[in-house]
Amino acid sequence: MGSGKEISRDFLFRELTIELARRSLWHYCVALYPEFYTEDKTYLKDLCLIIQNKPDRLMVNMPPRTGKSLTLTLAETWFIGHDQNERVISVSYNDTLAGRFSKGVRSTIEATRMDNSIIFSDIFPGVKIKRGDGAAQLWSVEGSFFTFMGSGMGSSITGTGASLLVVDDIIKNAKEAYTSHVLEEHYHFYKNTLLSRLESGGRIIVNMTRWAEEDLCGKLLAEDPDSWVVYSKAIEECSGVMTQAELEDKKKIIDPEIWEANYRQNIISSADALYSDGFRALNVHSDEPRHIVIDVADRGTDFLAAASFVKNGDFLDVYGTFMDSTELTDLEDKLIRWIEIQDPCRIYIESNNVGNYFARQLKKKLPGRSIKTYHTNANKEARIKASSWWCMEQIRFHKSTMSGDFFKHLLGFKSKFRANKHDDPEDVMAAIYELFGVSNKKLKAVARI
Repeated sequence: MGSGKEISRDFLFRELTIELARRSLWHYCVALYPEFYTEDKTYLKDLCLIIQNKPDRLMVNMPPRTGKSLTLTLAETWFIGHDQNERVISVSYNDTLAGRFSKGVRSTIEATRMDNSIIFSDIFPGVKIKRGDGAAQLWSVEGSFFTFMGSGMGSSITGTGASLLVVDDIIKNAKEAYTSHVLEEHYHFYKNTLLSRLESGGRIIVNMTRWAEEDLCGKLLAEDPDSWVVYSKAIEECSGVMTQAELEDKKKIIDPEIWEANYRQNIISSADALYSDGFRALNVHSDEPRHIVIDVADRGTDFLAAASFVKNGDFLDVYGTFMDSTELTDLEDKLIRWIEIQDPCRIYIESNNVGNYFARQLKKKLPGRSIKTYHTNANKEARIKASSWWCMEQIRFHKSTMSGDFFKHLLGFKSKFRANKHDDPEDVMAAIYELFGVSNKKLKAVARI
C-alpha cells in the first residue's frame, strides 16, 4: 500500500513538472536539463522570463559557457511546441555552426526516452518533424510548410520568411572581432539580407558575447538604443558557472581588453573612456607613509573599493588597490589583511550609513590606526567627471596594480556616466582628489572617529 502511494506521488510530480514546463520556459529548461538549470542560476531564470515575454527586439550579452545559446535553442523548441506556425531563421558565424544549432533544435523535438526523464514529446505531444523534411539546416514540423532554417553569416537566405529571427554568436574569434571590414560585413548582411526575411510583427533576438565597439550589438545600439531590450551580465553575476579559483585562472591567460569585453560586457574604448589619457606607470618602490581611501558599498550590488597611496611631491603614487563585491560581514577580515599589508598612517572612509558603521568596526579591529570619515554633498557624476582631469595628471599607479580589477575598471569607465554599471573605484579617485588635490581645503570635511 505504501508503494502505491509512492508511485502515485511520483506520477503526480511528473505531471505537475510537465504542466509547468508547458507554461514556463524556465520550467521547460529545468525539465529537459535539470543538471544544468539549477536554482542557483538565477541569471538564466531571469533570461527565460524575458525571452518568454517575446520582446520585439532582444539583445543578450553574456560571457562564454554560461548557457545563453543552450537557453536560446530550448526557447526555439518551446515556441515551436506552442505554435507550429512559428518560423525561425537562426544565423551563426558559419554554416557548420548554424547546422549544429539547427540539428540541436531538431534533435530536441525528435528526442526519444532513454530512461524516466522528461522529453519534448511529453510536454508537447503531437508536434513532430515532417517525414522526409528533416535536413540538418532546413526542416519543418507536421502541418507547417517551413519551421526552421540555420544559416551562416553571408550565406544565401531566399524564399523563406521568419516570425523569429535569431543571430547567435556570429564572431568566431578575436581576429574577426578586431577586423573592421568583417564587422562591417556583419552589419550590412543583417540590415540588407536578414531584415528582409523578417515578417510583419516578427521578433529579433541577437545573442552575442561582446567583443568590440563596432560589433553588431554596438552598431545596433548606437543606431537605435531605445528599440532594444538588453539583457547583459558580467561573469560575476552568472552564479554557479565558475568557482573563484577558476575565474582567477582564466583571467590570467586572457588579454585584459578581451576579458573585460567577453566576460564583463565592458568594451574598453579610448574615445569613450572618461580617463582617456590613461595613467602614468611607476616602477619604483616607496617606504613613505601610505594613506588609504575606502568607498564602502551602500547598495548590495556595489563593490567595496579602496586605494593605498603615497604623497610624493605633486604626485600621489598608488601602491595598492582593493575591489570586492562580497557581503560586508564576509569582507571585513579580507580587507583588514589588505590594510595591514599596506600599513597606512591614516585611513579615510566615506561617511554614508554603511561607511560610518564600517569605520566603527575597523576602529575596533585595528586599534591604534588613525581612521577618519569624509563626506560630500556634491552630485556623484559631477564629482567623478570634475576630478578625472586631475587624477590623470597627478595620480600614478605602480605597475603591480595595473593587472587588478580596480585599475581595469578605471580604464573601462565610460564618459557617458549612465552607461556604467558601477562607479566605486571612480568614487575613490574623486575622493582622493577632494582630500588631497584641493589646496588648503582638502581636510575640511574630515572628522575623526
